[in-house]
Amino acid sequence: MKIDLNIFNEIISSIKNYKNLLVAFSGGIDSMVLIDILSLLRDKKIKNNLSFKFRAIHINHFLNKNSKKWAIYCKNECKKRNILYNIYEINLSKIKNNIEEKARNYRYKIFKKNIKSHEILLTAHHQDDQAETLLLSLKRGSGPLGLSSMNLNSKFYKNRIIRPLLNCSKIQIKNYAKYRKLNWIYDKSNDNEKFDRNFLRINIIPLFTKRWPKFNYLVSRTARLCYEQEKLLNDLLKKELNKLIKYDGSLYFKPLINMKKNKIFFLLRRWIHKNKIKMPSEKQINIILNEIILSKKKSMPIFHLSNKIISKYKNKLYILEKQECIKLDNTIILWKKKNNKLSLPENLGIIYKFFEKNIYYSEYFFLKKNKNKEFFMIFPIKIFIRLPNLNENIFIKFRNKKKSFHTIIKNKKYSLKKIFNKMSVPPWWRNRIPLLFYNNNLISALGLFVSDFAYPIINNKILKIIWKNNIKN
Repeated sequence: MKIDLNIFNEIISSIKNYKNLLVAFSGGIDSMVLIDILSLLRDKKIKNNLSFKFRAIHINHFLNKNSKKWAIYCKNECKKRNILYNIYEINLSKIKNNIEEKARNYRYKIFKKNIKSHEILLTAHHQDDQAETLLLSLKRGSGPLGLSSMNLNSKFYKNRIIRPLLNCSKIQIKNYAKYRKLNWIYDKSNDNEKFDRNFLRINIIPLFTKRWPKFNYLVSRTARLCYEQEKLLNDLLKKELNKLIKYDGSLYFKPLINMKKNKIFFLLRRWIHKNKIKMPSEKQINIILNEIILSKKKSMPIFHLSNKIISKYKNKLYILEKQECIKLDNTIILWKKKNNKLSLPENLGIIYKFFEKNIYYSEYFFLKKNKNKEFFMIFPIKIFIRLPNLNENIFIKFRNKKKSFHTIIKNKKYSLKKIFNKMSVPPWWRNRIPLLFYNNNLISALGLFVSDFAYPIINNKILKIIWKNNIKN
């Protein structure tokens, strides 16, 4: 048996422009072939003009009783080839539903955390995987973007992800492994037909390839054509979509209502795709259009998509994390004066306070005018206020529907609800914004405004408050 040089050529052409690679290494036949070829190319045992470094990452999901042995096996295979490696563990043994999808999501989160800024992620997906992915997209009723399946080279957060074996068949990979006398891990869960991908691989695709031997190749070509069509549409409508997407990532949907349905669907899909969510089916897009966008109900409609929530407020669609809808009613935190930082619940970040002198605080805020020609003081994240008096304690509270907070701005009394309405703060965030109190006086809704109770500043002694969070809204 001769070695198939095409498999080398595919990998060489895929990585020729990159110097530092991170390889997802499961220990299965596909990733074993990939690291074996990369090590031969790196060591110049196969003639090439490449100059690169690579390391491997193995993730133990604890979904098999042999998973620890597999991790040790991968470690030894890397040592044998002088490959730097990392092993990560995520215990998914208690997960009962959607195991495949959840395991993949956790894997890619680890890849994201582990990959360095100058590296490219490599996975061992091949032509047969592409056929399975496209058929699964057909089953879900996905549009052209979903049918474009996996790409040879695509964006991975701030890096790139490359699938150098995507144009290679499983037969090519098996033949290479036999020629090189490689050993690999075989996961018996791959025989479990309750998983859709395994069902296709075992029962459906063999029937297609028996009748049409080039089926997987042709499916792969179809995926590429769908990708090219989607890319063209995206280029044509990119400016229009970007105008609809607001600074907080929401989608202004009012102009969509007068568009043709196919254009609405395309723009919604692209917006959802930009938010790293699995491509929705036509049925799901219809629900978003009819039950969210066009809904006349006074109550705020929501739709669960993957592990996110889609809702609307004032002609804008928002994609929310589920934790963003957790309420913090009745939460009151005493911020001890001697402590300079305070950690907030529900991953809302940390608040810091600093004592400053001789700062002209008026330079640090600006005024915003609303439709009623009233002015509010608006702060990005940082605020400058007076120090609390000796008899005043500092509290952090959160809005409670049963208890209405009031404050004074420009000598006028306002309810917190009215201020939030005028500032277009979405309802799901209103009871998650930290409210800074001195005793019973509302000083500031952090990130939004300060009240008259924050002044006057005496002897230029200023308290600077900074709220550090990862909230894009």
